[in-house]
Amino acid sequence: MRQTKIWIIAIVALFFFRDHLWASDDILKSTTQTISSETRLVLEQINFLREDMNILREDMNTLREDMNTLREDMNKRFEQVDKRFEQVDKRFEFIQNLLITLLGIIIGGVFYSIIRDRKIPKDMDQFIDRLRKTELMIKEMLTKDPDLMEHFKKIGLL
Repeated sequence: MRQTKIWIIAIVALFFFRDHLWASDDILKSTTQTISSETRLVLEQINFLREDMNILREDMNTLREDMNTLREDMNKRFEQVDKRFEQVDKRFEFIQNLLITLLGIIIGGVFYSIIRDRKIPKDMDQFIDRLRKTELMIKEMLTKDPDLMEHFKKIGLL
């Protein structure tokens, strides 16, 4: 019984509101048209966004390429700077070796002169003969000058 009441109410409501139901079809059509136009607008915006994203992607790729070329340029410059430092290092090594060599020559020269001055003559007899001759020559000179002779006696050389 309850179902029959519901059916009766539904039929009566359908009869009274039939004009409104047909009008709702028109509303439904206009709503679908506005929804489809809005959908078109949304799709167009999506297409614009896709195009913008493609442009941005291309820009990103060009930026990436530019960054790669900059990195390569920087690497080349660093290699050039490294080569310059190596050249400067070689120059410093050359100057250091030159200074060490010069210092060795100077020190060796000093030691050589010291050793040469202290060198004992090979022929000692010849050296002693020269000293005696020098002594005789000085005595002859002193015999000619009495003042000088007195001076040598005071000093204790005679």
